[in-house]
Amino acid sequence: MKGRIGSLSCYKNQGSYLARTKGGIDGERLKSDPRFERTRENGLEFMRAIKAGKLLRDAFRERLYITADNRMSGRLTSLFSKVIKSDAVSPRGERLVMAGQLDLLNGFEFNFGSNLDKVFSGSYVVEFNRETGLGEVNVATFNPGMNFQKPEGATHAQLVLIAGEFDFDGLSYNTASGQSV
Repeated sequence: MKGRIGSLSCYKNQGSYLARTKGGIDGERLKSDPRFERTRENGLEFMRAIKAGKLLRDAFRERLYITADNRMSGRLTSLFSKVIKSDAVSPRGERLVMAGQLDLLNGFEFNFGSNLDKVFSGSYVVEFNRETGLGEVNVATFNPGMNFQKPEGATHAQLVLIAGEFDFDGLSYNTASGQSV
């Protein structure tokens, strides 16, 4: 017998048929039992990764709506988890995004299948100065008909730059954007 009958689940495991009722650890026990300390620590850090990813997505929401792929959120959370785990200063369970290796975020693509280098073959240089807060993108002269891989029927293209300054631990950000004609 396999399947569910009310709260009873029937299943096969290693050749044997078993039945169990829906269960799990009591919430209060999970919050207080010393044996679940590691679970609580992991949960806190995972929540920080989720919040950091949401902050970044919220900051760039207007453009992400039309450009991001459907797995971007999960990939971003996974990357922020790695950043948090790279915090060598804070104790486990208290590790922070801003104390981690933020350069792990470099090269993250919001759309895995359609990143800038795939659709634009022109030359460009991105510069950003953290002290002054000024960012600049210099794009070399290019031929739109040759340097853009455009969707069928497209007649126009536009380059858009969005820059952000983030405090992932304080959950705040400032963004600025610019675009070509």
